[in-house]
Amino acid sequence: MTTTTFRIGTAPGRLPWIQHPWRLLRQPLSYLSSLRDEGDIVKIRLGPVWVYLIQNPDAVRQVLVSSATFDKGGPFFDKALNFFGTLVWLYVGI
Repeated sequence: MTTTTFRIGTAPGRLPWIQHPWRLLRQPLSYLSSLRDEGDIVKIRLGPVWVYLIQNPDAVRQVLVSSATFDKGGPFFDKALNFFGTLVWLYVGI
């Protein structure tokens, strides 16, 4: 088994709890595109919580496939499964 190291960064901003949600609401595509150089996994502050944007395909695959590392249950996962359906599972090879 090989281990992969991912670069983890934080979205820039002096007042992240205000700037991150504002930019994400106003210009979502350009904001997310601007984070491309920040790392493979980027932390974005949305109010009181941190959200992780996973940009590396290998990291996305690891999150979706590894049930030992990442919990796949709960209401969010159930809604995502309903939204994306089986296409995601076919893509990642589950």
